[in-house]
This record gives sequence, structure tokens and C-alpha cells, in this order.
Amino acid sequence: MHPGNRSALGVAVAVVCALALALAIAIGVPGTRGPERTQGLGGDLSAPEATGTPSATPRLLFEAPPRYQSAAERLERTAPARLGTLMDLVGLRSAGAPIQVVLAAETHPLARGVPAGIAGYAVASRDLAVLLPERVPHYPYDSLDVLFLHEVMHLLAARAAGDGGLPRWFDEGLALLASRGWSLGDRSRVVLGAVSGAPGSTAELEAAFYGGAPEVATAYALSGALVHHLVRRHGPGLVPATLERVAAGEAFDDAFASVAGVSLWEAQAGFWSRYRLWYRWMPFLTSGAALWAAVTALAVLAGVRRRQRDAAIRRRWEEEEQAAAAAVAIPVARFDDAAFKDTARFDDVTHDPRETVH
Repeated sequence: MHPGNRSALGVAVAVVCALALALAIAIGVPGTRGPERTQGLGGDLSAPEATGTPSATPRLLFEAPPRYQSAAERLERTAPARLGTLMDLVGLRSAGAPIQVVLAAETHPLARGVPAGIAGYAVASRDLAVLLPERVPHYPYDSLDVLFLHEVMHLLAARAAGDGGLPRWFDEGLALLASRGWSLGDRSRVVLGAVSGAPGSTAELEAAFYGGAPEVATAYALSGALVHHLVRRHGPGLVPATLERVAAGEAFDDAFASVAGVSLWEAQAGFWSRYRLWYRWMPFLTSGAALWAAVTALAVLAGVRRRQRDAAIRRRWEEEEQAAAAAVAIPVARFDDAAFKDTARFDDVTHDPRETVH
């Protein structure tokens, strides 16, 4: 490929990507609106309807080898205030049983057999959160603190639901938003997921958590976007009220419908309709045909701009010529000297671009 063509193609790629992201924000691709990062510990979920303040937070029992001892102590110091916020998000009013938090090295029995793409996990039946610090940062965990909040949120949500069972997408989306808010990186994964053939329905999203690493990462981002969409649409009280009904024995879909006033299918329809739009259009926008169309458009634009510059240069030349002609007449008007009145000496002067300098 000619170097000039490669350069044009590179510019076209940049233009198409920039336009795609701009359009994503403009038409409301799920998860692309709002500030670069919403406030942590819940973002839009951080102001649920007033249901009272938790009387106490669960006791945390940390276990860590010497290499992670300082990290465990730091989490232990900062955890109580954070736990109160997380409990409020899911509507828990009592502390419940202690939670054991294990910071495990890769040789620890709790780390053996855990896939490399997993940095932590929670076991609700054991009130256990396992953190693998050597795997952090790893999307969607920016830090060990985020991983800790994410896994503890799983335990608290399970308690609020009475172990009634929650869809994986809801559980993960809630934990993602509660632990660190919504970021530009999440929005990028949602938009770019449309190129890689990401899930196009809630059922496909649920299944994506059992795929490979890229599918799982996209599933996290989409789950966060979906929960974010539902909470913004139906209010922050949606989460604790739904979990309370699940704890009372209702199925999740029925509990959601009772609280939201619409079925879960209807509530998700707006999210998936916008996302499917990008699922259809993003592959075209990033295809070779679209890129070469952008190259052609840039070439046409460059030609138009060149003609505009040439016209401006010609106008400037004409203006300078007129100014020069006027300058010749000015001395005759201002001075009464005979030398200046003798303008005939300029009769043989012509405006030859080869002999004049502007």
C-alpha cells in the first residue's frame, strides 16, 4: 500500500472511531451517558429511599499471610464505614453473621484451581470472601479495595435476598456499581462489545459469564450497564425493595415487577433495543467499506479546503495590489513637491509577480 494511502487509512480509522464514540453518547447507548466516573460505593445506587440506618455492620475476620498483612489491616480500618453504605443499598438492617475475608496467595488452597481470570470470589453459604491480590488490577477491579467491596457486596445481597437466588447479571451488575461506580472504561467495553458480537439479550448475557475471558469481561460491563439503566429508570429504591420480596419467597422476576410496576422484560426492552442498534451498526462502521468511504470523504474535503485556501490567497493578492496602487497616489495628494507630482515616471511599471515581493 502506498504510504499516503496508509496515512489516509489511519486518519479514517481515527475519524470513524471518534464518530462512533460520539454517536454512542448522542443516541444513548446503554452505559455511555453521565460523567467519566460516577461516585463509588454505588454511583446512582448511593441514595436509596430512606429505610433507616443499619444498627451495626457485620464483623470482619481477616486472614492474610505476612506479605498481605498491611493490606488486610488497611481494609479492616476502612471497612466499617463502607459496609454501612453497602448494607443500605440492599436494605439490610442487622449485622448478621461475621464475614471471613481471606487474602490468599497463589499457593493457598482457596486459590488452587481458580481460573486465572478470576481475582476473587464469594461463598454466601460460608460467609466467605476470597481475595487473590496477585491478580489485581484485573477488570473490573481497579484495586484491592474495589475487589473487597465487590465480593462483600455479593454476600450482603445474598443475605438481603434470603438466599432466594438472584440472576447472575443482576448480582454482578449490582456488585460492580456498588464497589466502584461507572467508568469510561466500562462504557468503552459496552460500545466495543457490539463489534465483537456481544450478548444481545438477558439470556445471552447470563450465559456469557461462563464463556472465555473476553466474553466474561464484556458480560461484567453489560451487567453494570443494565443495572445502571434499571435503577435510573425506576429509582434507587428498586434494589432493596426487590431483594426484600425475594427474601419473602417471590421469584426475582415477580418481585421486580411488583416493585417497578412493569415486567422485567418490559423494563429491559429499552436497554436492549438501543444496544441492538449498535450491535447492527458498529460492525459496518468499522468495516473496510466504511473506512474507505471515510478516506474518500476526507479526500473530497481536502480538495474543497485547498480550493478555499487558493481563493483566499487570490483575494489577498488583489487586496494588496489595490493597496499598492492607492499608495502610489497618496504622495501626490499629501505633498506639493514637484518630484511627487511627476507620476509619469511610473507609467512603465507593471505588476509582474516575478519582479515584485509582497
